[in-house]
Amino acid sequence: MKGFSLLELLITIVIIGILTAISLPLYSSYVTNERRAEAKTTLMQLAASLEEYDTIHHTYQGASLQTLNYPELIAHNSYQLAIIDISDSAFTIAAKPFSDTDACGTLTLNALGEKDISGKSTITDCW
Repeated sequence: MKGFSLLELLITIVIIGILTAISLPLYSSYVTNERRAEAKTTLMQLAASLEEYDTIHHTYQGASLQTLNYPELIAHNSYQLAIIDISDSAFTIAAKPFSDTDACGTLTLNALGEKDISGKSTITDCW
């Protein structure tokens, strides 16, 4: 007898299905964490660019993503970067995820270095 029996093929398919069911959530979690890390890094870089802008112009007013050469979509188009509040002496920037499954929600950072989130997770877990 050459080849595989139907039972052997079914067992192989079941094993592949079980391995896929176990690995897919782990991979999804890894991708979410990697993209969040990229968003946090971009927020920190944007904050540094805003500080440099303030040093040169003595105000944060007039700074925008375009003037600072930052894209609106970051982390493989998974987050939207925004300057949500800006004045002469302060700013608040945010990275909002497009996915509703991210427990951290929107990541925010202000001129004082204070970090916040809009999701149900903790700041320590997200930042």
